[in-house]
Amino acid sequence: MRRPCLCLGQSPKEVAAGVGLGQGAVLLQVDVALPPVRCSSALPDGAVAALRLALKGAILVDAESAFEMERSVPHGNVAAAHVMAGQLSLRSLLGPPCPQRDIAYALVLSRVVRPKSKLSTVRWWNAGDTTLAPDLGLAGAGTDDVYEAMDWLLAQKGKIEKKLARRHLKEGGIAMYDL
Repeated sequence: MRRPCLCLGQSPKEVAAGVGLGQGAVLLQVDVALPPVRCSSALPDGAVAALRLALKGAILVDAESAFEMERSVPHGNVAAAHVMAGQLSLRSLLGPPCPQRDIAYALVLSRVVRPKSKLSTVRWWNAGDTTLAPDLGLAGAGTDDVYEAMDWLLAQKGKIEKKLARRHLKEGGIAMYDL
């Protein structure tokens, strides 16, 4: 920490520059314990933080002038469906990890968020109008991939039903579902 010092017979600029400290100069070093300064301001906290950064030499840029928004893709609905599916352990319910399971999982989430045909869903994924495909690593999936995943899912049907029965049915209970 720098200590304040006073040089008799010199201006503060000369002291700062180290000029004129000849043989006859007298330096008086003073140890001063300053209490922490608390200041209150009518400025918002964000403005105070920006001012502190600017005083430290940071370069501040206005986001609106530095960036141009080209488009915005909604994400909240996809994120909510993904979180809920995670709480229900939907991925593990569908079967072992594989590309077909991931596509089947994405189809379920898509049906919740945007119930359309499979062809429309694939177009939606590939048009970049959702964060679902990139988030799940399915960018570029085509209709053939979707139909392959559906065939895979049909083969998993018995296992999925058994897992659901173990999870939700009690001895002697009744299960009603629509085919």
